[in-house]
Amino acid sequence: MKDFTVAELIGRGLPVTLAVGGGALLLALLLGVPLGLAAGLRHNGWADHGVMAVALAGIAVPSFVVAPVLALVFGLYLGWLPVAGWSQADCNTSCCRW
Repeated sequence: MKDFTVAELIGRGLPVTLAVGGGALLLALLLGVPLGLAAGLRHNGWADHGVMAVALAGIAVPSFVVAPVLALVFGLYLGWLPVAGWSQADCNTSCCRW
């Protein structure tokens, strides 16, 4: 990465970072709010215990274990995300067409 300014490097990566981060935030909200409401409405019920078990498992498993598994699932098996980099040719969704 020679002959690039820091601003150019950040400018190249920022759109992809915003697209992936925004998608992750949207997914977390769309899943987390309904599951939290279901767990709260059924206190000490099956929904509460199930949501709590999944949440505790998500916290307990380290990110260096989860990241390769997610890369395998979403990158190789499903083909939704690139595994070894991101270019404009890889961008098939409207969220990253600036």
